[in-house]
Amino acid sequence: MKLDSLKSYNRDAASARILTMVCVLGCLAVTAFMYWDARSFIAQQTAKKIVIDRENHAWLATEKQFTRDDRKIQYEEHAKDFYRLFFSFDGGSFDVSVNRALHLIEGELGKALYIKEYVEKPLAREITENNWKLDIDII
Repeated sequence: MKLDSLKSYNRDAASARILTMVCVLGCLAVTAFMYWDARSFIAQQTAKKIVIDRENHAWLATEKQFTRDDRKIQYEEHAKDFYRLFFSFDGGSFDVSVNRALHLIEGELGKALYIKEYVEKPLAREITENNWKLDIDII
């Protein structure tokens, strides 16, 4: 009689182990699926290009066909951002502003402009030493 009760405990323990393993593997599978789904959703969202026009309307770049005038506005805004960053600063934000402006103009042209405007003249040193502030308005 005692052996039969031990066999039933052994059988119950084995089925409990199997049930536990199935639950753990199920949880791992659900977690992996949720991770994969979230990664694909984030990839889809970051692939979208959003454009804000002058009337503050947001458009997906694929929804609206851009005309030549729209592109002209974008280029003008890009140039305005460059000039605003490159020539508008204070002594504390000089390096950051100029580096952000030079990032908008990549290549040798931006470096040559920086050297010509700020390095050849000792202007960069004087700006940071004297904590100058320069504002520029672009219309």
